[in-house]
Amino acid sequence: MCVAAGLILLSTKPVSAENYALVFSGGWNTPNNHDRYYEETLRIWQDLVSCWGYDVNNVYVLFADGTNPAIDRSSGVSSDWSSIVSAGGNISAATTNDFKNVIQTIGSSMVSGSDSFFFWSFDHGSQTEPPVMGSGSLCAWNSESIYSSEFTTYLDPVLSKTPAWDAYIFTQCYAGDMANSLGITSGSTNRFTAWAAAWNEVSYDRGFADAWASGMEAGHTLTQTLGTYAVNNDPFGPNGTKEETPGWVGGLFSMAVPEPGSGLLLLLSWGVVRATRRKR
Repeated sequence: MCVAAGLILLSTKPVSAENYALVFSGGWNTPNNHDRYYEETLRIWQDLVSCWGYDVNNVYVLFADGTNPAIDRSSGVSSDWSSIVSAGGNISAATTNDFKNVIQTIGSSMVSGSDSFFFWSFDHGSQTEPPVMGSGSLCAWNSESIYSSEFTTYLDPVLSKTPAWDAYIFTQCYAGDMANSLGITSGSTNRFTAWAAAWNEVSYDRGFADAWASGMEAGHTLTQTLGTYAVNNDPFGPNGTKEETPGWVGGLFSMAVPEPGSGLLLLLSWGVVRATRRKR
């Protein structure tokens, strides 16, 4: 359930701009595709649409074998995507090829400099033994991998449009390696990334993924505010068992869809302030 977090600074992004999102959970294969991946993936889709106001047509979910009726989870069931299908949403398999195709679709739909892009993943991550920076990967379906070294290249159809902002949330093992590949720094005003675990450590259960979703449902939309909320409420993070090292880096901006007429509201509010000052 979504609640309002109170008044925040209005986004300067044009109201007519579009927010696009890609929600990814590869699962690797049936024995390793756990129920929590399905539950948190569906939850994020619901939060993007109901809490942040994303157009259902602009949210793409890639999960395991997609809508294939075959068993795709370790609990022996087939994932039910009827809520997304009935809403007219987008749900596909989470193979490397599907990832590339969806990125191409989003990129071709974006208008340079005005639209925005949000990415979220909850899945297995892999690394070499011992871990080597830049060798981590995001696990896709059919035992495929999307390596951190090629992730940004795959994103090129979107990044080439120079979106108004882009944000990436990685909640799998070795998530820090994927985040590091993006080159986002504290000086990146319109870019943001957050991770559940450092580049050389595993993540636990659904700790960071659950904390991030809870923050969305609590009404948080600002990057740094939500990143801090997720880090502080991760039960395996610095305020918990300290088994993983979550973090974030990047600029401060809202990831939600601006309220209709927000630009006009801002002008009206400024007019009221000026009129009040003149009277005084």
